[in-house]
Amino acid sequence: MKDYIENIGRKLSERRKALGLTQETLGKSIGVGRSQICKIESGKSTSFDTIKKVAQALGLDASVSVDLRPYRETSIEKLDYTMMAITLFAEHHGISRKAAAKYLVRYKGIDFIDDFYEVEHTLSFDDCVRDLTAICNRNGGGLT
Repeated sequence: MKDYIENIGRKLSERRKALGLTQETLGKSIGVGRSQICKIESGKSTSFDTIKKVAQALGLDASVSVDLRPYRETSIEKLDYTMMAITLFAEHHGISRKAAAKYLVRYKGIDFIDDFYEVEHTLSFDDCVRDLTAICNRNGGGLT
């Protein structure tokens, strides 16, 4: 969910800047302070109502939807596999495990492991790293 809020914040920030508005001016137009606009644009917690007001003030479609899905239990084996995949992905690309985890979340690599674990865990870890790299690149990532 946090990634979605951050993405919304980036889009609102881009739109505000394109219109030549400051955070302070935008905030005043909807009755909030500059700090609240800053929080929204940086993806910090805020209410959907405030996001909707900001979007409307920027001339954007202000519909907001949340996709609620049932919680899926994860086995310890799947968690272990995911952690090993993150570690090997990090080593392969010469980045930290934390950076690899963030990258794999942002570019849907973790979703790929979750969705295709039953097949993916039967392959080698080299194949896994290649698959994750390809999936993330398809989703906007830039590691090769």
